[in-house]
Amino acid sequence: MSTAPPNIIFLHAHNTGRFIEPYGHAVPTPNLMMMAREGTLFRRAFSAAPSCSPSRAAFLTGQYPHCSGMFGLAHRGFALAQPERHIARVLGAQGYETAHCGTEHVVPHANGTGSDAYDHALTVDNSARAADVAPAVCDWLRLERSRPFFLSVGTTETHTPYPEPQPEQFPAENPDHCVPPRPFPDTPELRQMAAGFKRSARQMDDAFGAILDTLAETGQDANTYVFAFTDHGLQWPLHIGNVGEHGNAAYFVARGPEHFAGGQTLDAMVSLIDLFPTVCDLAGIPAPDWLQGESLLPLVDGQVEALRDRLFFE
Repeated sequence: MSTAPPNIIFLHAHNTGRFIEPYGHAVPTPNLMMMAREGTLFRRAFSAAPSCSPSRAAFLTGQYPHCSGMFGLAHRGFALAQPERHIARVLGAQGYETAHCGTEHVVPHANGTGSDAYDHALTVDNSARAADVAPAVCDWLRLERSRPFFLSVGTTETHTPYPEPQPEQFPAENPDHCVPPRPFPDTPELRQMAAGFKRSARQMDDAFGAILDTLAETGQDANTYVFAFTDHGLQWPLHIGNVGEHGNAAYFVARGPEHFAGGQTLDAMVSLIDLFPTVCDLAGIPAPDWLQGESLLPLVDGQVEALRDRLFFE
């Protein structure tokens, strides 16, 4: 591994829960599946909150929502109480170049959906569609740079409304061969909705795959840690907005040159607030005293069997 500080990438999706292929569902996401086979899959990862802005504020500040000040949605007037605690500001002060593309949902939408915590805003026309985000990110990754970078990439997918499925090109999106998530009944209407979700998940996965391919093409994957996850549970009733197993369920896959490698699967409970302290460990910088999560490194390196015996949701 390079002795230079590592690059860090967050790939985050909207409202996906764990309803994707690495968790046993018939929702093809080959790029996330590849990450799981090469890196580390967290089977029991959870968000701090089952709604967008509070959850995102939690993984971006390493604090629970009631501590970050993000009690509700950014487009309804809620905001970070201490914006200086944003992970991009902390890494930027330590010499990292920081960039954001797509959605982040922690500032009022009148200012766009990103954050002014970053050196660069890559989003084109405020779009967070996967098809728009991926090319902008890939172009930026091909630029020459002299500093390590932190890159946050957020897609609209898999937010509703779902696009029309395309079973002629992608047979898995045939509604007749789909099933809705638990605990919903198996009806034609819900099978159609599940098929639309599959197309949205495919678009998300395609974007992430293009970014991973560009990292490999440019040789930057040798010193880059990629964390792919969603903000909280599915955008279905009884999931989003509901505290518990469905609403706080989050897919979480990580890959890197060390620690997050080898295709391991972990059943220990982890939270997305653990991302910030983990990044501090990887970057070799002091962890701010406000962080409320735990570094994942002792867990993934086999030094402990679990980081905790309970998690808190709000």
